[in-house]
Amino acid sequence: AGDVHMVHSGGISDEDVEAGYILACCANPIGTVEVEV
Repeated sequence: AGDVHMVHSGGISDEDVEAGYILACCANPIGTVEVEV
């Protein structure tokens, strides 16, 4: 949980982004982020 800023050039659909998914390789955390694997 937390906020990230993601800049990508494909590889994830708009629907997935709207559902809260990110590409970890293209995301920078904003503040404290908790990662669940």
